[in-house]
Amino acid sequence: SRCASSSSDTCVSPRTCYLAWFLLLHQANMSGPFQLYDIFDGPDGVQCGFFSPTNHLPLVIVPTSDSSKEFLLQWGRKNKSWSDEMLLEHGAILYRGFDIRRPMEFEQVGFTLNSCLQNRYLGTSPRQEITNYTFTASEVPPLYPIPQHIEMSFIKCAPERLSFC
Repeated sequence: SRCASSSSDTCVSPRTCYLAWFLLLHQANMSGPFQLYDIFDGPDGVQCGFFSPTNHLPLVIVPTSDSSKEFLLQWGRKNKSWSDEMLLEHGAILYRGFDIRRPMEFEQVGFTLNSCLQNRYLGTSPRQEITNYTFTASEVPPLYPIPQHIEMSFIKCAPERLSFC
């Protein structure tokens, strides 16, 4: 196998990545018009910018014309090194405006950007598996607030990357 496996008492490979499906967040808060600041051209048909002129987290990547899943998959394979560099430089990347509507499509994009996905959730919050590598963000009822936290930071070897949709 290309990717390291793990038992509960050993550290998962540093290339570990987890996917969580935030459909409600995506539909409620991430749709509609938005303004980007400090815009610059990214490679091969994307533009990049930030939601704030003073806070450059996350880096927002938007398509300039083709917003299809197929374009994002092709773009991700071609520009993986650049994406990895931008993730290290900015700490987070938000791919916005692409036509990713189903958990399986999100999983395909996740594999394109990081081929070593894990399919065991190691956290303590209740989650539901949606696809082999995609889990719900939380099964906590909406009336309970979820305090700000660092996802899975308490486990022996926290994942290097987390992806949310």
